[in-house]
Amino acid sequence: SIANGLVSGIDQIPPLFLRAGRTLGATGLQGARHIVMPAALPGYLAGLKQGWAFSWRSLMAAEIIASSPDLGLGLGQLLENGRNNIDLPGVFLA
Repeated sequence: SIANGLVSGIDQIPPLFLRAGRTLGATGLQGARHIVMPAALPGYLAGLKQGWAFSWRSLMAAEIIASSPDLGLGLGQLLENGRNNIDLPGVFLA
């Protein structure tokens, strides 16, 4: 999702920015550094935010699945126990 956010951000750069940069002499690496990357930053940050949410959700799922006495009680298992016992303060604590 991070790479998709970057590609989407680059695709959504207004052509006016690129033409203005070329007019001012920014071509090649200079154009990428001073025009493309700053203009694509919002899309990249949105991809980072979405990637963080996906990774956090995967971590919670892994902790719920991988519960054993040897591993101890993980954060995901604590959350699952609170949900099963209808323990709202415990869910908020987790």
